[in-house]
Amino acid sequence: MLIDMHVHTRASPGGKFTAEQLLAEAARRGLDGLCLTDVHQVEPALQARNLAKQQEPVLLVGLEALTDQGHYLVFVPHPEQLPVLDRWLRFVAEDLISFQSLAEAVRAQQGIIIAAHPYDRSVSDSPGDRLFQMEGLAAIEIINGSRPALANQLAEEMAAGMGLVGVGGSDTRSELKALGKVATLLAGAVASEAELIERILDGDAWAVTLGKPATRSSGRRSRGRSADRDKEKRRPRRAGAPRNRVRSANDSGDGSGRKSRNPRKRSRRRPRRGDKQ
Repeated sequence: MLIDMHVHTRASPGGKFTAEQLLAEAARRGLDGLCLTDVHQVEPALQARNLAKQQEPVLLVGLEALTDQGHYLVFVPHPEQLPVLDRWLRFVAEDLISFQSLAEAVRAQQGIIIAAHPYDRSVSDSPGDRLFQMEGLAAIEIINGSRPALANQLAEEMAAGMGLVGVGGSDTRSELKALGKVATLLAGAVASEAELIERILDGDAWAVTLGKPATRSSGRRSRGRSADRDKEKRRPRRAGAPRNRVRSANDSGDGSGRKSRNPRKRSRRRPRRGDKQ
């Protein structure tokens, strides 16, 4: 099952799209589901799920928490039962949550925390290598569609070093075309936040980068033009077809590859002892 695990509606800062628009685009791109992870809130996503007329793609509800130690995606088994955020978590500033309080609260809800773009230098509190010393993480976002390649590579190395699952998400906000270019491949069907949490804790999740939009009816995804070109380069030579060959100055030109002799130039044999001079 293919799910974009990091998507924002217009309820998040910088978000421009409704949940309905995002679901429609996800269906067009062949995604099986998406996670709405608005900043510090789950209510807009819950309302969208209640009003959704279509069963696919699956809409899962999470949130993105901005903390004093970076940004994190949060998923709990029953997001509809979460209390008001400031009663559930401790804020250390107007828009920053204490990571310690987040870890304790999510653990009490039997949820999971995923480090989001941990090597993003544009975020002043990004943990970077400090992730290795942090506890309570279930996974690391190793491919974020809105972050530089180097930041993703460093996140992937950290996940491997810590033995954590790597997930992927587009972090869609203001550009609808970004949706689904990065996603997470999950083993089996996932229809709820509880099942998503179970897959990640079991390690049955892989971050993937996708190419052109797919068609849901076919279930096949475009390999992209670069893959087609590589295939063209590897196409086997037809039997009996001549290889491309650069003719040298000594090539006879008859296709045999033999060197031609210059009739004006005779070979000279070195005289041997006993020959008459």
